[in-house]
Amino acid sequence: MVEQHQWITGRDGLKIAAVIHFPEEYETNKQKTIIYGHGFTGNKTGDNRMGVKLARFLSREGYVVIRFDYIGSGESEGDFEDKTTVSGWLYDFKTVMEFTKNKLSIDNKNICFIGHSLSGAIVTQIAASSEQVGAVCVLAPVHDLVNNIKVGVIGEGLWENALQGERIHDFFNKKYAVDSRFVKEMYQYDMDESIKSVSVPFFIVHGEKDEVIPFTESQKFHQKLTGNVKHIEIMKGEGHLFSDSLFPLVSTWLQDSFK
Repeated sequence: MVEQHQWITGRDGLKIAAVIHFPEEYETNKQKTIIYGHGFTGNKTGDNRMGVKLARFLSREGYVVIRFDYIGSGESEGDFEDKTTVSGWLYDFKTVMEFTKNKLSIDNKNICFIGHSLSGAIVTQIAASSEQVGAVCVLAPVHDLVNNIKVGVIGEGLWENALQGERIHDFFNKKYAVDSRFVKEMYQYDMDESIKSVSVPFFIVHGEKDEVIPFTESQKFHQKLTGNVKHIEIMKGEGHLFSDSLFPLVSTWLQDSFK
């Protein structure tokens, strides 16, 4: 198994930090490839190393996995508070997707998106608006951009301040700040329409004890999916971040649905 660190030029000329995990038996043009997006205020490693451990697990299973930091997050260039918006994250993910397709010479049907938390909404938006993916897996996904982020992350008071143009500071007990554009942009995206437009195999995993985004949000998400191949798993004892028990669950789904 080989891990290759990569810099990818993104929006405004800023560099995206990425790691590509190659399996031991790698065959150009044909290898199933996974692009992993982290959650809000997260990074490609993960607070409990979930990102790196999931990538290594799936690489041992024979997949190429690329995980990356959005502009302003982790090791990528740019400031979090100025560069973190939904539109920015959509642009970053698409940039990594195009880089992956060109570098590995693979077609769309051989790519799977995995998105955690806010990235669950990001990958759903992309999968709904294009035929650039073969399957999607979302982990503790944001289902309702406005309400999930307002209630579970920012807080209603700070949210209202942002709508008045104020920059938000110290939300979610973290020493982060974010521009008011982050909040205002949320109203531009219709998640319900995006969910209904996804046609590829879709897997939702949510922790029963998630206190950031309740698992009932994923149940609503699942009900709105119209594709024939969809599955949801509510994991007992798991929170917003997952233990290693997640990994074989995702692998089994990939073997069944991402062929």
